[in-house]
Parts: sequence; structure tokens; C-alpha cells
Amino acid sequence: MRSCETVMVRRIFDSASAFLLASLLFGCSVSRLSTSGQNFHALTIVAAGDTNGYNTMPTQGQLRSIGEIVSGKDVFIFNAEGVFSEKLHLKDCHRFKKQSLFLGSLDVIDSLPRGEITVASLANNHTLDCSREGLLETMQEIKKRGILTVGAGDNVEEACKPLMLGIKGLNLAVLAYLEMDPVRQADVGMDPDWFSADHNKGGVASWQLCNGQKQIAEIRKEADIILVFVHMHQTNSWTEIPSAASVLFVKNILDAGADVVLGSGPHFPQGIIINNKGIALLSLGNFILRPDYYMPEKGHRSILADFAISNDSLRLAIVPLRLDSLGISRVALQEDARIILNRIVSLSDQLGTALEMREERGYIEMQRMPMNSFLEPNSYNSEQ
Repeated sequence: MRSCETVMVRRIFDSASAFLLASLLFGCSVSRLSTSGQNFHALTIVAAGDTNGYNTMPTQGQLRSIGEIVSGKDVFIFNAEGVFSEKLHLKDCHRFKKQSLFLGSLDVIDSLPRGEITVASLANNHTLDCSREGLLETMQEIKKRGILTVGAGDNVEEACKPLMLGIKGLNLAVLAYLEMDPVRQADVGMDPDWFSADHNKGGVASWQLCNGQKQIAEIRKEADIILVFVHMHQTNSWTEIPSAASVLFVKNILDAGADVVLGSGPHFPQGIIINNKGIALLSLGNFILRPDYYMPEKGHRSILADFAISNDSLRLAIVPLRLDSLGISRVALQEDARIILNRIVSLSDQLGTALEMREERGYIEMQRMPMNSFLEPNSYNSEQ
């Protein structure tokens, strides 16, 4: 039977202390902190996109403006794109044609802002740049720093295992999947099963490998909120226009029962999709990234997703970011922020989603549906 990890978090007088409690088996009954009729406080989550330690290093104070947003939030989650290690060297890694090799310093992880809980998604196409040894080294070192991981593991059970967090009377489930186009995978010279974990081999989670539709349906029985971080790589890795396959994939995740879907991989911010059950950001863009080659201007645009989720509402604030010449993000200044936001508004409008803009932020607020509404599939209206 597949296992899952449950972390119960208790606040004491606004302290940042968190208590990691029991592990439970997946499919068994999770002890729920919430009960009907109880008054809930909003659970706060901040999400950032592709975070890479290769060829760059934040200096002291460089992430201060972002740290001010993340500080005090219940959860900060980011995509840890690549291998983070002080032990491994480039000679220990495997370079594919038409794909960068991302081996970065753990100092980058140490420099990141922290929520009361910080989570690294490892389900991406660079986690295995230094093969399974690099994956396990990255997992071990990130966990040593008090950061939880999801989306990869030493075997298929560990890779597919959801992260369960009990916060403010709500049970939050976090999942992560890699979705890489087979044509793209063949183009860079990878075997079809290069990323996939199995019972005796480490690797990353995917929708197909983990049977995501069934997995979310099972978790829905116990979780008040389901968040899915998905790293999507189609043929073009640098685009603000999602492929039809990516849009359909994200809609399927929402229809399966996810409340929030966070996308990464295209390296440009993309639009937002909503239905009457949840919200999906197709791409958050880059958070920390400095490749060896020229990065297009739109690659320097990025966003933070700042959520407040209660038992009956979901509120999202979009915070525009700008990556500097060293690939480090900061909160975008007024005119720059408007340019980034206007583009997100336009891209989202093309997907049938309206954003409200106020003072260099974009906002969406929606009512959350009762949990039993997730038993009704295909809830998109014809306009979307």
C-alpha cells in the first residue's frame, strides 16, 4: 500500500515554530483538524516558479522584497529545477543534447525566503541531470535544511507520495508531476522511461505513473485543499502561449478535484484558468535562473502567486517579479509591474479568466465549492 506523509502544524503565539508529527498510510483515514460549523482562518500559500542554482547566487538582501511577502505565510512552495549539491561535479552528470545541465550550489537553497513550511517540488526535467545519485543527494540536502520535498523519490511509492499538511484546521495535500512531451524527450535523446521511478529505481512522479486521476480522487476523501505543482515541457520551452495539450492537461487536473494547480517549465509567465472548483496558473515563469545562453526579455518576467484559502473561499494575488541580469528575482517596480500584469491579464482573458488590477497587483477571488461537488466531472462552461 502506498504511503503518504502527514505533517500537522500548530502555531503558538504567532511563532514560526512547526511540529512535524505522524506518518500515515495513503488510503487510510487522516485525522482531520477541521469540523463542520467550525470557524476557519485562511490558509496562506506563496508559490514561485523555476528555481535554479546553476551559474548564479543571490547576494545578501537581494531577495528581501520577496522575503517580506513570504514571511509569516503558512506555506512557501517553489520548483527546485536541477541538482543542488556541494559533493557532485559536472563530470558526475549527464548532458543531453538541446538541454542545459543544471548543477547548482546549496547556498542558493540557503538564501531562499522561508514560509512557516517550505516545500520544494522536484518533479521536473532537470532533477535527474546527475542521474539518481544527484536526485537523492538533492533530496537529502534540501531536507537537512528543513525543506519538505514532493514529486520525486527513491522508488515509485516515494515519488508519488502526497505531502499532507494540517494547518489552521484544514488538511492541505500537495502533489507534483512532470509532464514532458514524448517528442521533446526524444529530441533531447532521452529514453521514454528516463524520468520515471519504479519499485527499484529512483525518479520523478508523473500523472500517468501515479494514476493522478485516481490519486486525487482518493486524497479528496481526506483533504480540504489539494494543490498540484506540475512542470510542463512541450516542444517549445520558452513561450507565453500554452499548447492545447497543456491547457487540456491542467483542466483535467482541476476536473479531477484539485483546488490549485501551479505550472512551471515554459520559462515565461502564462495565463490563468478557473472553473467553479479551482484555479490554475499555467506558468509562474522563472524565480532564480541564469542559463549560459541569452535569456529572452520575457524570461526576466515572472510572478509570485499569493493565496489565501479558507473553507469557503479562494483569494489569489498576483505579484509581478523582474529577474535581474544575474537571474535573481525582485518585486517589479511600478511601470514594469504594470507591463507584466497587463500581459497576464491579456493572456488570462484569452483563456476566459478575468483579473482585477489594483496597485501593481492582480486579483482573483472565488467561492470554493463543497467537497462533494468534486464527484461531478467536466464542470467547465462552454466559453472556456
